[in-house]
Amino acid sequence: MIEEVRLHRARARRLLTMVEGRWDQELPEIVAHTAYYAMYHAAIALFGKRSVPLPKTHAGVNARFSEHFRQVEPDGRDQVRRLGRALERRLIADYDAVDILKTEDACAARDDAIAFVAFCERLIDES
Repeated sequence: MIEEVRLHRARARRLLTMVEGRWDQELPEIVAHTAYYAMYHAAIALFGKRSVPLPKTHAGVNARFSEHFRQVEPDGRDQVRRLGRALERRLIADYDAVDILKTEDACAARDDAIAFVAFCERLIDES
């Protein structure tokens, strides 16, 4: 399990680095998709570190994260909202036929991913 935590954390970090460095150069849909998956892998790493059972769906990841980490201070509730927004943006990016995401959405995706991955890494390091 320790190796799996390390691998998911490393993937989260790689994806986040891409988002941080290219959010203003890529299509907003690519940024939204990549930012969500950075957050997803950070959450999966945290679940592994804390022995939280892995959900089977992306909506389940959001629900399980909320169930286990929304009460964590100082900003667990904010992180739950960030993950929910990221999933919404990813669904738009992946499935909508019309490009409705804008540069502002890419910027928000980047900011949410930075905060969320940092939160998860802090909890992983505290364990």
